[in-house]
Order: sequence, then C-alpha cells, then structure tokens
Amino acid sequence: MKTFKQFLAEDMPILQDYGRAPGYDFSRKISSPRNIGKIGPYSVWHHEEHPEAGDAVSVHYKDKQIGVVPLAWAGTFQGKRLVQSVNPSFDRNHRGKKAKVKNLVPKVYAMIADKIGALESGDQQTHGSKSVWNRLSKMRPIRIRNIGASTSISHYTHTEHSKLKIEGEYFKDYSHSYKNAVAAAKKLKEKPSTRAREGLQKQLGYLKDKLYDGGIDRTQLRRMSQLQHFPHPRTFTKTTTKINAKQRYNPEKHDPVVYNETDGDVFTLVAMPRGKRKK
Repeated sequence: MKTFKQFLAEDMPILQDYGRAPGYDFSRKISSPRNIGKIGPYSVWHHEEHPEAGDAVSVHYKDKQIGVVPLAWAGTFQGKRLVQSVNPSFDRNHRGKKAKVKNLVPKVYAMIADKIGALESGDQQTHGSKSVWNRLSKMRPIRIRNIGASTSISHYTHTEHSKLKIEGEYFKDYSHSYKNAVAAAKKLKEKPSTRAREGLQKQLGYLKDKLYDGGIDRTQLRRMSQLQHFPHPRTFTKTTTKINAKQRYNPEKHDPVVYNETDGDVFTLVAMPRGKRKK
C-alpha cells in the first residue's frame, strides 16, 4: 500500500521539492515536447499544457533532466505574449559555477523570451533571482512593469549623511515623528517630568529607526542623543525616479525602485525577445 508521501509524489509531482518531485521528469510525462534549442551541452524543451503544471520548460544534460521552469500564462505585454516563471528548480550540480556553461539559468530565461513569450519575474525576488535577472539584463532587453498606479518613485538624501537614503513613503513617517519629537521636547521644557522625558526618548527612538532603515552611517547614528542632532526634514533633498515601461532596465539605477516595498506599487521585470538580427 502506498504511503501518503508516495501518493503525492506520483499524483501531484509539481508540488514537491520546491516545484517538482524528486526524480520527476517531464519527458516521461509528456510524449511530444518541443525542442527549442541548445545551450552548450544542454538541450532545452518546451512542454505545452502539462496536466499538473500548465506549460513548462525542462533542461537536460546527457539525457537526464537537470532543471525545470514551470510557466504560467499572464496575458500580453507591449503586444507580446507574456509568461511568468513559477518556482524554477535546477539540480545543485548545474547551478552557478558548477554548470557546464556560464550563466546557464539566465540563458534559459533568454531562450524562453525568444521562443515562447516575454518572460515576467515574480513581484518578490530572492537574492538568487535578483542575480539571475541582473545577468539576464546584459543578454536581453528588459522592461519594468508597474502593477500599481504611479509612474515615479521618490527618495530623500542629506548632504551631511552620504549613506542615508529614505524612500518617499518612509520619509513621511520620519517627518511625522520629527514633528512629534519637537512637541515632546517643548512639553519637557515647559513641564519637566519623568513621563515627559520618556515621551521624548520614545520619539527619538522612532527617528533612529527611520534613519537606520535609510542606511545612515551607524557611528553617526549612535552619536545622536538629542533632538538637535537629528536632521530636520526641510534639510533633505528630494530625488524622483521616473518609471517608463519603454526604457531598458538598468540594475544599478532601477533596483532601489524595483525591489523597494513601496505602498501601493508593485514592480516586476519583463524579458523581451531579442528580435531579428541584422544580416
């Protein structure tokens, strides 16, 4: 009699082991996958309408499957069919520097963009996924897609604190906390008491949290013990970055925007087809 785990592995393989069951092979489940190309010694296959996973791309080395990129159809983007990668999984012996070719995963993503549809990232990325999209940006044109409403993101910097950078929504919190700290300092001056002193320290603690999150130099932050040590909101400089889906994604310029948890705005990256080469 099968155990419950055996039942899951056979009947629901796509849900196991971060996207696939141990030993799970798309080529055994689908009789007619379409070969979409080779990357060095690796062959890449497209499986359409898989019963458990929808579409998927599998990567093989010496007739053995070493990677799977499940795909979900997501409509269109700039006139191109759009697919999303869902929990891709690669054998640890074929990841990063262990792969037989450099940048294997980004090259698989690039092939998906060329042969299947524009490929969209998830709205939440791990450090590994960020690295893949960073390298992919050097291979294919990548656009920024804003699922939210705004077309720009603002942040605030300060001339006396070179490392400090506070995003727009968080700067509103800083300004509000600074205003409360001023009120608490005034109250302590007019009617000194333990309670008033604790109230001021509480507000200064809020200010420190905002500056810490903004990346301020830790040594400078430790020296801030009184209200006059904290930068006044009016002394900050505002910088606005516009987001245009037609501009090419530049990791150095756009990562602080794409990966910032901005209220009401969620950004994804879309890898576009390379297009026809000039003869």
